[in-house]
Amino acid sequence: MTRIPARRLIFVGCEGGSERSYAAFLKRLADEAGLHVHLETRDLGGGDAKTALDIAVREFKKYCESAGRNTPGYVLLDTDRADGFRDALRATAASAGLTIIWQDPCHEALLLRHFAGEENTQPHDCGAAEKLLLRQWSTYKKPSPAVRTAKVLTLEHVLRAALVTPALRALLDEIRL
Repeated sequence: MTRIPARRLIFVGCEGGSERSYAAFLKRLADEAGLHVHLETRDLGGGDAKTALDIAVREFKKYCESAGRNTPGYVLLDTDRADGFRDALRATAASAGLTIIWQDPCHEALLLRHFAGEENTQPHDCGAAEKLLLRQWSTYKKPSPAVRTAKVLTLEHVLRAALVTPALRALLDEIRL
């Protein structure tokens, strides 16, 4: 009898619906690759980065307790909502066992970095990020469901963005993509 390996459990705190859809897209890529992984996503309700991180820390602790073990944990946060206290947030996250994937300045900028030639683009604000993203992905609408995202982005796109976003690369390593 062939034994199916247990799924790897990974917690992903999501600032809002866009991030949750992105995590679902990553899960689709893992499934397509035949990987046994479960991304436990939690919507952190938007708002400022400190509040979102506080919720993520609580939810991550509860999740690890319910799973009966420590799991890797990540949280997607926008830098435009960090109000100049990113180092403090990073320290809080690290002490809880979470890694922050900074979206600089927002999720649309992270998505933009998935496209060839845009890896190092640094939009000055979210409006600029969305405008630049629409040049690459003309049908983009926030939040983009995983199914729609999968019609535009591939694993190659994600790996491109991970080259300039080390914490995203770390998440992909946990997933084994």
